[in-house]
Amino acid sequence: LLAYYYTRSTVEELALGHALLDLCPPGRIPVLDRVEGDHFHLHTVAGTAPGASRSRGSLPGGPLAAGAILDRMEEFVAGAGNWEATGCFHRAGILDSAAGSFLRVVEDIGRHNCMDRLAGWMLAAGVAPAGLALFASCRFTASLLAKVARAGFALAVSRSALTTAALDLAVQQGLALAGFAREGRFTVFYDPAGRIADPGRP
Repeated sequence: LLAYYYTRSTVEELALGHALLDLCPPGRIPVLDRVEGDHFHLHTVAGTAPGASRSRGSLPGGPLAAGAILDRMEEFVAGAGNWEATGCFHRAGILDSAAGSFLRVVEDIGRHNCMDRLAGWMLAAGVAPAGLALFASCRFTASLLAKVARAGFALAVSRSALTTAALDLAVQQGLALAGFAREGRFTVFYDPAGRIADPGRP
């Protein structure tokens, strides 16, 4: 199944993102050089990744409404793919809250692979995630949320649960965090800058 699923582009996304989030020291970014056919050479050069500033200010379109979060999560999980067809794949996506649409959605058996692939795609495409939201089908652990924070996202929303260590990390990093986004409800665990609209406010 994996041999069938992975393509050249998904392998390159995965390699770039893993190197960026787990291996590169500050001030270095990974680069892929094509060597021969499907082979490539991965190395690092001096540079700054789009999310390196980790400036997690307001979302560009203003706070994301509760209804919009639920609608986008429903759209996110309902899309055709291996996650829907097999039940054993994870899914993660980048939401442009101002446009109300997903810039990129990926699937993988590994949760960390999903985050690595999104980070690799953002690096290759020059997309800065500071004002964007991450949607995920999986549980947020501290190790996974550390990657989300390193990538520079402003808001992370999961259809599933999260660990207390993940919440502690979100507080340390100033990352807005919501979970259990399903069946017409979700829980806001941390939102220091009001990135999620409060339905109780006028």
